[in-house]
Amino acid sequence: MSVFGGAIVGLGAAAFKTGIEYNTLQQTSRAAMKTLMGGAKEANAQIDKLDAFAKTSPGAKQVFIQSQQQLIGFGVEAKKVIPYLGAIQDAVAATGCGNQQIKEVVETMSKIQLASKITGQTASSSATEESTRRV
Repeated sequence: MSVFGGAIVGLGAAAFKTGIEYNTLQQTSRAAMKTLMGGAKEANAQIDKLDAFAKTSPGAKQVFIQSQQQLIGFGVEAKKVIPYLGAIQDAVAATGCGNQQIKEVVETMSKIQLASKITGQTASSSATEESTRRV
């Protein structure tokens, strides 16, 4: 009986720890989103959209919270994030994969987004410098 009781207490402690970690993720993500989105109103609206999306998704909400923050942080427009996550989720599910693959695809997309921004800025800077030299 005491072994069973100890197992129940251990399970409760693990669930409590998981709950605290999830709440911490929610709070840090909300704070980051305020910075990325330019204010609390915009951040809350985006988070609400993600919550609605995640309710119907087979993926873990934590993965989508982190993915949204990463995509927006790397310059993807907020209005495109949920459609991107939907497409990523569908592609990953179609291949029989899961949360880890969602993270990997989002990481790759973020790198592509960053590279295109850097390339675009470099090209723009080069064109500006060339125009300035001609004048």
